[in-house]
Amino acid sequence: MPSRRILRNYRNVTGYLPSEKAAYAAFESTLERDFYLMLDFDEDVLSWESQPLTLEYKFEGKLRQYTPDVLARYDGRQVLYEVKYRSELKQKWSQLKPKFKAAIHYAKQQTILNNPTTFHIVTEYEIRTPYLKNLHFLQRYRPDTVPDAVIEKIRLRLLSQPQTTIQSLINESATSMTEKARLLHWLWCLVAQHKVVADLSVPLTQSTLISWRGHHE
Repeated sequence: MPSRRILRNYRNVTGYLPSEKAAYAAFESTLERDFYLMLDFDEDVLSWESQPLTLEYKFEGKLRQYTPDVLARYDGRQVLYEVKYRSELKQKWSQLKPKFKAAIHYAKQQTILNNPTTFHIVTEYEIRTPYLKNLHFLQRYRPDTVPDAVIEKIRLRLLSQPQTTIQSLINESATSMTEKARLLHWLWCLVAQHKVVADLSVPLTQSTLISWRGHHE
């Protein structure tokens, strides 16, 4: 169960992100939403949850509470994340520091109990990158189904040409504009579904080099 309720906020964008990895995926800012998208796309992330737990800590002689933004579970470990703009970290550091110390203490306790846990702060510097722009672009293609015959055709083509561009593959595999457009759509679907590999750290274009997943593994 979530530890806090997402309320309407006229300063930030709030809402819920549909996710197969998260039972509860509420965000209180577009920065949180973007980070959740990254977690959802990351194959190393097994599951994640927003506002997962509430920690108690003392500040200025009073007992207070802190709810980290996300708990992400990986193979054999988990990570508590706090998502903040750098300007907010700078402006509110004296108030935030005790909260983060409480999270670090909790992570150490969990690790001692044989549940390896770490705590990380992520900001727009780590989130708002060309990689994120690519994920926003690919997100619309993730739910679409690609015909098995098309997948096999693309797989064989990429296995025979370990690295080629999207444009080259389309030109070699289709003739009419309609066929090329359809094939381009399916290629983006396969990239979004991790079947076709592309470098997502740079902007995606039709000149992007692609390969079949596992070919070099």
